[in-house]
Amino acid sequence: MSGSQESYKKAMNQGHNAAWEQNWDEAASYYQQALEILPDDAMALTSLALAFFQQRRFDESLQLYQRAANLYPNDPGPLDKMARIYELQGRIPDAVQAWVTASNLHLNMRDADKAIAYLQQAIALQPENVNARSRLAMILDKLGRKNEAITEYLSVASLMQSSGDKGKVNQIIQYLYQTQPDSAELRHALSLFRNGQPLPPPAKARRSGTGPILEQPLQLEKEKTPVQTPDPIAEARQAAMAELAALLFNQASDDTAGQSARRGISSITRGTGALSLEQAEQTRIIMHLGQAIDSQTQGQDKQAAEELERATDIGLRHPAAYFDLGMLTVQTNPQASLRYLQESVKHPDYALASYLLMAQIQRQTNEMGEAVMCALQALRLADTHTVNTEEADELSQLYEPVIESQTQSTDEKILGGIYDIVMEQVLRPNWREYLRMARAQMPPQPEGTPPLPLAEMLLESRSSQVVEAQAGIRRLAAKDKTRSAMEVAFNALEAAPTYLPLHVQMAELLIQEGRVQDAVDKFMLVATLYTLRGEAEQAIRLLTRVTQMAPMDLSVRRRLIDLLTAQGKIDAALQQYVDLAGVYYRLAELDKARQSYLDALKLASRSKNGRSWATHILPKMADIDMQRLDMKSALHSYEQLRSTVPEESEPRVLLVNLLFRMGQDATAMTELDSYLKLVEKTNKPDLAIQFLESVLLENPDKLEVRKRAAGLLMHSGEIDRAIVEMDQIAESLLQTGNRVAAIAVLEDILALNPAHPEKYQGLLKQARGD
Repeated sequence: MSGSQESYKKAMNQGHNAAWEQNWDEAASYYQQALEILPDDAMALTSLALAFFQQRRFDESLQLYQRAANLYPNDPGPLDKMARIYELQGRIPDAVQAWVTASNLHLNMRDADKAIAYLQQAIALQPENVNARSRLAMILDKLGRKNEAITEYLSVASLMQSSGDKGKVNQIIQYLYQTQPDSAELRHALSLFRNGQPLPPPAKARRSGTGPILEQPLQLEKEKTPVQTPDPIAEARQAAMAELAALLFNQASDDTAGQSARRGISSITRGTGALSLEQAEQTRIIMHLGQAIDSQTQGQDKQAAEELERATDIGLRHPAAYFDLGMLTVQTNPQASLRYLQESVKHPDYALASYLLMAQIQRQTNEMGEAVMCALQALRLADTHTVNTEEADELSQLYEPVIESQTQSTDEKILGGIYDIVMEQVLRPNWREYLRMARAQMPPQPEGTPPLPLAEMLLESRSSQVVEAQAGIRRLAAKDKTRSAMEVAFNALEAAPTYLPLHVQMAELLIQEGRVQDAVDKFMLVATLYTLRGEAEQAIRLLTRVTQMAPMDLSVRRRLIDLLTAQGKIDAALQQYVDLAGVYYRLAELDKARQSYLDALKLASRSKNGRSWATHILPKMADIDMQRLDMKSALHSYEQLRSTVPEESEPRVLLVNLLFRMGQDATAMTELDSYLKLVEKTNKPDLAIQFLESVLLENPDKLEVRKRAAGLLMHSGEIDRAIVEMDQIAESLLQTGNRVAAIAVLEDILALNPAHPEKYQGLLKQARGD
C-alpha cells in the first residue's frame, strides 16, 4: 500500500510539473497513471479532467467531472467545470442546471457571494429561467440587498405573467409591497400589472465568458425608438388603476401595523376618517375593490363596474373610483357614467379625461352645446400643459370668453365641427408633444402679455371683445372710477353673461365701493358656478378670499374644506379645520370647536405631515376637555399625543400631571418611569432631570418623583442639587410622621458632606427624639 501511495504521489507531482509548463499531453499521461492507482481519488479525477479540457477533449473531461461530482456530491468544484463545458458545447439547459446546483452547494457552505455569482452565470445563459431567478431573489432578500432583490422578483413576475400565471404575479407583487412599499420600480410594475400591461422583460446580462451573446445592438436600436405616451383617457385609466391598487396595499399594511398615519381605506370612505364606517363595511369595500381590480385586469369591464359600484354604494369615496366607474359605464349606462364623471372632474388628476368622456356622452345624446363646452374645457386643461406654471392660470382664464362665444351657437353642424376639431387635437397619443408643437406655430406675444389660447388658432375664434372690456375695467378701477368701470362690466355681460372672470371683477369693484357683503355674495355665486363646472381650483381661490373677508362665516369655510379635501389638498384642508375650530373657540362653542379638531385629526391620517398635525391638534383637544372638566377625554388625548411623539417631554409631562390630578398615582409613576427609561437610552440625563423638575412644579408633594430626581442628580454628580431634593423629602416625611424613613434620608444627606451639616444633624436628633 505504501508503494502504491508513493507511485501515486510521484505521478501527481510529475503531472503538476507538466501542467505548470503548459505541457498538457504529458500532464494527462501522468494524471492517468495516478488515477489508475487510485480510481476514485478526487484530485486525480479533476486534474486529469482539467488536462483533457485544455486539450479540448471536452467529452472525456466532462465524464471525469461527472464522476467526481457523483463521488463527492458536496463539492461544487466539478459542477463549475461541467457548466463551462456544457456552455462550450451549446448545451445551455445542462449548463444552467450545473450552475444552479453549484450555487446551492456554495450556499450550504455559507459562501453567499459565490452562490450569487453562480446564479448570475445561470441567468446570463438563460434569462427566462424562473428557478434561478427565484433563488437569486431570495438570497439577495435575506442578505438585505433589497433593491437588487426587487429587480429579480419582478423579473420572475414578468416571466410568470408571460406564462399566464397571474395569480403568482399578484402574490409576488403583494409580498414586495409589504416589505418595500416605497420602491419606485415596484410601484411602476404595480401600475402596469393592474392596468393589464406586460411587466418589463428580464434584462439580459452581459457576459465576457464563452457564450456568444450578440443581442445588445438590437436593444440599442429599440432604445432609440421614441416611447409613445397614451392619450389622456388611457393615461387617467392607468393612474386610477394604480391608485385603487395602492389603496388595497395600504389597507393591508394598516391591518398589519395597526393604527398608523398611512392612507388606507378608512380615510377615503364616507365621512372624514376611520370612525366613519364600521369595520365590517370597510372589509366589504376592500373585497369589492379587489374583485373590481381583478376583473378589470382580465378585461371583464362589466363585472368590474358592478363590483366598483357596490364599493361606492357601501361608502367608498375616491376620485379614482369615480373616474374608473365613469369610464367603465360610458357605453352601458351613459347617465350613470355622467354622474360619476361629475365627481371625478373635481380632481386635477382626472379632470381632463373626465371632460373628454363627458363630451363623448353629450355627443351621443345630441346635447351638442354641452358636448362642445366639455370638449373646450378639456382643451383648456390640456393647453395649460404647454406653458409655464406661472402662465397657466392666466391662460385658463382667457378660455372663458372663447368657451362663451363658441357655445352660444345653436347650429348643430357648427357645434359638431367645433367638437370634432377639439377632440381630434386632444384625444390622441403623445398629446402633450402635439399641443406644444401647435403652440410653437402661433405668433409670439409681446413681453408681459399672457399667452393666447390654442383655441384661438384651432377655431379661428374672435372672442377678444370681453378681454378688451376687462382691460378697460382695470384701467377705470385704478383711477377710482368704479361707477364707470361697473357700466363697462354690465355692457360686457350682455355679450358674455356666463363669463365668470367678469363677475369676479365686478365683485372686486363692489369691495372697492365698500359693499363687502354684496361682494361676498357675488364671490359665493361665482364659486358655486366654478364648482359645478368642475373648476375646483378657481372655486378654492374665491372661497379662500371670502374666508379672509368674512372669517366668521362658517358655512363658507366648510365648503372650502370639502373642496380642498376632494382636490387632495389635505394640508390646506387641515389648516381650514384648525381655523374653523379657532372661530368656534372664540365664540365659546367648545363642543363644536372640539368636533372640528376631531375631524381634522381624522383627516390628518391622509397627510404626509400627519404626525406634525397630530402634535398640533391633540393638545388643543385636551385643553378643551379640561375646560369642560371632561378629564377622561383629556386623558385619552394626552395618551394619543404621547403615542404619537413618545420621545417628546412636554406631552409626557401633561399626561403625568393629569394622572396625578385624577388620583391615579401608580399609573402616573408608570408613565414617568417609562419616559425615564426612554431618555436613559439616549444618554441625556439633563433631559430626564428637566422632565422631573417640570412634573414637580405642579406636583411638589410627590415624594417618589423627588426620589427619582435626587437619584438622577446624584448620578450626574450634581450633589448640591441632589441634597436640595433630599431635604424636601426628609421634611415631608417628618411632617407625615414617618420618622424611620426621614432618619434614613437625613443620614444619606450627612454622608454627602453638605455645606451646613448642623441643620441636618439637628433634624436628625429631632427625628430620633434625642
